[in-house]
Amino acid sequence: HLGRSAEARSTFRSLQSHELAGFLVEGSALREAECDEALGDQAAALAVYERLAAMKTTVPDDVLMRVGKAAKAIGAVLVLILPWRLYCSAYGLTTPDYDLGHTVDPSYLSAHADRVGPAASELWHQLAKTQSWGLLVWVILLALAVGLVARQWPLLAFAGTWLVLAAGGLLLTYWISTLPVESHLTNSSYRTIVSLLIGGGAVVPLFVFPRTVDE
Repeated sequence: HLGRSAEARSTFRSLQSHELAGFLVEGSALREAECDEALGDQAAALAVYERLAAMKTTVPDDVLMRVGKAAKAIGAVLVLILPWRLYCSAYGLTTPDYDLGHTVDPSYLSAHADRVGPAASELWHQLAKTQSWGLLVWVILLALAVGLVARQWPLLAFAGTWLVLAAGGLLLTYWISTLPVESHLTNSSYRTIVSLLIGGGAVVPLFVFPRTVDE
């Protein structure tokens, strides 16, 4: 069954490489996405449905429902960005700097994995600039260490999770960006890390001056 789905997907993709007209354009894309779903490739299916959502189709509501179904299958990350993606599709809005669909495209991420190292290095370089931020980064790290020693587990879990997700989000943005990585980092890295510093700095007092249960 999976073999037949793979063959069918190849057929529909090959068909779309030719000049098509009318319902053939929509129908072949829908069948390709259905084959993607049958093969468990929800990311590929979502990419096709998003492409269809940006076009005029005979079943726009059905396409949007399929977008939602594919996003739900991928997981909570896409569910969070789905409203914005649908809004962009409905009003023809595009983001030339990056495509959020690439966040769940293993082949794209693999092909652009060489962007991660330079991005991580430059972000850390900006964070560690004492002439810009003083010792704030080290104060934040020291506060986390204090929380670890004092076994402030709930606060430590919250702060650590937030910082990891925030830093990961920044890295992911540079990873999927279509802009040249070096110029992109030069023009934006000194600004994007501010969110990490504000968030991290905000939790420092909570570690240094913990509240007791009685308070």
